[in-house]
Amino acid sequence: MKVAEQVAKAYLACEGARDEEAAPTGRQVKAIRDKASALQAELESSGPWVIAASDSSAFREPLHQLARNPSRVPPRTAGRLPLGMRRTFVLNLAESLYVLSAEFPTKLLMVATVLAWEETSDRTIRDILPTEVKETIAAKVRENRAARIVSENEAHSLIRRVSVKPIAAEAKALDLRLDGEKVADALRMLETLTDRTEATMMVDALAGLADEFGIERMPRD
Repeated sequence: MKVAEQVAKAYLACEGARDEEAAPTGRQVKAIRDKASALQAELESSGPWVIAASDSSAFREPLHQLARNPSRVPPRTAGRLPLGMRRTFVLNLAESLYVLSAEFPTKLLMVATVLAWEETSDRTIRDILPTEVKETIAAKVRENRAARIVSENEAHSLIRRVSVKPIAAEAKALDLRLDGEKVADALRMLETLTDRTEATMMVDALAGLADEFGIERMPRD
């Protein structure tokens, strides 16, 4: 089931593939060939009024090639996917299968590819997946796996942090100052009151209570 899913995804990846070597249809090749042949015939029957450059080898030889065989790659059957897309399909599927099995099963790749490109063989797969390409895919898979592990660890760490019980959070916020230090800090705060009379009275009151309870004020530097 997993393999079938990856095959489907590889086919979908071909939808957006662009390749300069994408093979034309037979109809496209024939259209160019016919137009080149027609132009050749018109030039042969034309009069001396046509520019001299039209009779030069630099112009006539490419025109002759267009009339004979204009495509650099074999044309594909109507309805078949371009050959460039086959390479895209194989590379995508090879990477997906390597993620699943850490292998490049050539036979399986060929069977899946031949469904859309009948002329595919073991050699075709090997040409698309030479050793250096396999090594690149393997390295990419390892990097993605390592990045995913880091991401998962960070997510788990975040979940643990936000799941801390309130009691634990409160415990971390406990005031570790000694009682004498707390009283001294409170007195300093009271001394800052705007009304000096109130400040004096409250400072005296708190200082008296501290003395009564035996709390020795310990001012901090």
